[in-house]
Amino acid sequence: MRNLFLCGVSLLALLLGSSKGDESDENSIIRPRDCSDHLSNGKSESGVYPIYLNSQSESESVNVYCDMDTEGGGWTVIQRRGNFTPLENFYRNWNDYKQGFGNNERDFWLGNEKIHALSTQVPVEIRFDLEDVRGNKRFAMYKSFQIDDESQNYTLHISGYSGDAGDGMKYHDGQGFSAKDRGVDSRAAVALKGAWWVFEWAYVHLNGFYDPGMDDFQAVHWYKWLENEGLAFAEMKLRQRSV
Repeated sequence: MRNLFLCGVSLLALLLGSSKGDESDENSIIRPRDCSDHLSNGKSESGVYPIYLNSQSESESVNVYCDMDTEGGGWTVIQRRGNFTPLENFYRNWNDYKQGFGNNERDFWLGNEKIHALSTQVPVEIRFDLEDVRGNKRFAMYKSFQIDDESQNYTLHISGYSGDAGDGMKYHDGQGFSAKDRGVDSRAAVALKGAWWVFEWAYVHLNGFYDPGMDDFQAVHWYKWLENEGLAFAEMKLRQRSV
């Protein structure tokens, strides 16, 4: 009888444990839209994760790099520049920037179509992490970030600055995207040797020529911090905005 009683207790504990597991599964997000959803699901390590954008088919996922370490985590990285081997070429055409290129564990551009989807399916904030050749680091955050679709030249809407890098993106608010072969100011993109939300001039240009320390407007730069000095590292990342 005692053994029978113990078996009954063990079975009850197993059922209760299974019930709790089911409850946890019910609270998880089955199709994470971004890295914020993965964080909500308990994922806490930075790395590559699949997400399901509203613009994609129900079965199609997109691999993105999730930063789970910076300021609470949950960041979907959309761009990175750094001293990687080999260096990725960022002087590319409109379609390359539309689709995305590079390796999301090194230097890359996620793609304007994906960035548009990420910035419109839920309200998001954006963070820029920067580093110069001397190892000094600065950042800029914007409480609101969104880009329009291709028919509107992926026009940028950005506001709500905080940080210590300077409000460099204020000038670019309301500007359309331009690459060397297409955009609102393709001549500026050619002069800058990159692609960005630009018209005539760029106070921020993180898709420029990578040459840390170079004093040139074609360099990867954040003018409000170091004027035209080429940065050693730059990263852009999105996260769901808390109300």
